[in-house]
Amino acid sequence: MRSVAASGSASGLVTVLFALAILGGPASPVPGQEGSPAVTFASPDGSRAMESTERLSVVLPPGTEDRTVRVLFSVDGRRVCVAEAAPFECSWDFGGDGRARVIRAVAELDDETRLVARVHTPMRMSIRFRTSVERVMVPAVVTDREGRYLAGLPVERFVVFEDGAPQEISYFEAPADRSQLDLAIAIDISGSMAPVMPGLKTSVKALLASLRPDDVVTLLAFNQRTFLLSRQEPDRAHLASLIDDLQPSGLTSLYDAIVRALDALDESNPRKAVLAFTDGEDRSSFRSPESVEQRVLDTGAPLYVVTLGPNSETDAIVETVGHLATVSGGQVFRADEPDELDRALAVFRDNVSNAYFLGYSPVDAASQEAEPVERFRQIRVRIRNSDGYQVRARAGYRR
Repeated sequence: MRSVAASGSASGLVTVLFALAILGGPASPVPGQEGSPAVTFASPDGSRAMESTERLSVVLPPGTEDRTVRVLFSVDGRRVCVAEAAPFECSWDFGGDGRARVIRAVAELDDETRLVARVHTPMRMSIRFRTSVERVMVPAVVTDREGRYLAGLPVERFVVFEDGAPQEISYFEAPADRSQLDLAIAIDISGSMAPVMPGLKTSVKALLASLRPDDVVTLLAFNQRTFLLSRQEPDRAHLASLIDDLQPSGLTSLYDAIVRALDALDESNPRKAVLAFTDGEDRSSFRSPESVEQRVLDTGAPLYVVTLGPNSETDAIVETVGHLATVSGGQVFRADEPDELDRALAVFRDNVSNAYFLGYSPVDAASQEAEPVERFRQIRVRIRNSDGYQVRARAGYRR
């Protein structure tokens, strides 16, 4: 580094520093060098440990957003994502270890100036408290041998098992007593969706029109990023206009979109579901399939996925997301042709309309001590005196 003492004396250095203080601080960053941390983090803010998929977002100084070429994010010295357009944000899965982290953002401007910001997040408290599960909610769809829905069964016909032990049903909602549906719809808008997008828009708008007036819809669009377009919106016309405005571009981050859709649901509403549309294999998610499965199990909302288009990699999609849908009590539909899409949405609508919701408090929840590692608790639902009835229900949860 060049010495400011080249002018001759220590008093000259003091004069320079005093002048800088009067002028408001150090000089502006020069091209090709890292400047002062003029960028600030909007998220995270350093107040808590990072334990799941988190949004990384920065606020740029006034007058620099239009000059910013890209923002590079790194965690503990490892680059995790690059944002190349406003609002200069992305997501990254921090995992569940709750470690302290150093998160760094570098904004590169069009004149090669680099503006740097850092944020330190704390470690999660290492003390593990005993976990108590007050109530587990289980959505269940019952059909006969011919696949016809059975919507009039009383609570006495249901038996719920957790890890093989029968549970007392403390909450029961039959299809006839159906409460408000909280539905999250995630639409793939990657570039390869262009051929199927017109038909998809028409079919999704028809689905929205068929929902009950009190049902609410969260609408998301995703390519390599996920965009939350509406949150628990009852206005069908507004939702239709948002769908009409969708334009395909970019890659596919299906896993990230599924988690974002699950996170947008109302935890207090037992009647909820996620419906995702995609045509391509996930190539750009930060989320792994294992972390998505954990979030699906935690949420308890059935996941439905519709794969689209005759030229898509649907075999790979069905294999990957089929397990996620199964453990949640949902389904995967393959719709290579437009009429198949409409049939798939009709089945989806029938599923959510004919679902039962069962709740129980695990018999050992009040007495069980904390375990060193959470484990999967298997749920099984049976119908008493059934003659070949089929039950599709949530497969379990972790505690």
